[in-house]
Amino acid sequence: MDDSKKDSRFQLTKDLIQLVFKGAQKGKDELVDRVGTEVVNMVKKIDFVREVSRFAETHKFKVTAEIEVTRKDPPAGSGHRKSKS
Repeated sequence: MDDSKKDSRFQLTKDLIQLVFKGAQKGKDELVDRVGTEVVNMVKKIDFVREVSRFAETHKFKVTAEIEVTRKDPPAGSGHRKSKS
């Protein structure tokens, strides 16, 4: 087989592989879009207030918080002095 026939067969094979990959990528993209749309539609149908209320009926909540309040340093040149205690 001469080199020109090898080159043309190689190019045909390469083109075919690229076409298959493009088709697979398009199919994957369409599937991901469709699944995403379905998930969004399902989430829109959830009544979160009702679900949280049902959850709260059978669970206790404990909230622990720590709050610290500190005095800010006055900006330089503002004329405010810190009081000495």
